[in-house]
Amino acid sequence: MSDARSTPTRRPIRSGEPLAIAPGYAHSLGAEMWWDLGPAVPENVTEGTVTTVYLRGVMDHHEGFGDSYDALVKRWGEACNDGGRTLALRIDSPGGVVSGLSECVEELSVRAREAGCKTVAYVDGMATSAAFALACSCQEIVCPRSAILGSIGVISTMTSYAEANAQNGVQVVTITSGECKADGHPDSPITDAALARERARVEKFASQFFRLAGRARGLDPEDLRAYQAGLFVGSDAVRAGLADAIMSWRELVAILTDAR
Repeated sequence: MSDARSTPTRRPIRSGEPLAIAPGYAHSLGAEMWWDLGPAVPENVTEGTVTTVYLRGVMDHHEGFGDSYDALVKRWGEACNDGGRTLALRIDSPGGVVSGLSECVEELSVRAREAGCKTVAYVDGMATSAAFALACSCQEIVCPRSAILGSIGVISTMTSYAEANAQNGVQVVTITSGECKADGHPDSPITDAALARERARVEKFASQFFRLAGRARGLDPEDLRAYQAGLFVGSDAVRAGLADAIMSWRELVAILTDAR
């Protein structure tokens, strides 16, 4: 019997929704923006004294679309309940939404600290944007030579059908209780004022991201801003301060097991 959850689905991106996601993982089909959601995430696995918690695919805030911050906190909490273990967060994700991200990072850190667990993030392919922020909840970040890290920043989109509507003889009137209420509404023109307000929100979220990653990695937030949301591969990520060491998953598990 096949598991319906193993078939990727699409999650629409709302206009003006702030995203912390690597470029290339938001797709366009005409004016519609969406992303692919991958298969179900593996359950936690314990090998000796090491418990692995998986993070896969695009991250949403709440459970319902693919993986989510709420679901990750639940899996992490179950791993912490064993007490005294080493927790490995095994990541392969391009990122996700901004909503709930900072709270999730804080919750992962606090739960591991209260449980007395050593934590390490392993980049099993990709940890970019929001996924890199989640890696920052751990005490160390390790990756193989082919891993991709970075894209530290925020992106948002605004889409307008107003000109297309006019060309097709369609008139749409938005009736609002305030000047900003229709910002990002697809049937309203995108004004300079609306763009400025959205840019300000993106910059505020990005600054929060730079501070979060800077504290975790011992880097100046302005140095992270200067990376311009670039991507780093393997040893380049280590040189940039985004990771601590290059090794395979097998090597990491052996080291963590010997350390106990």
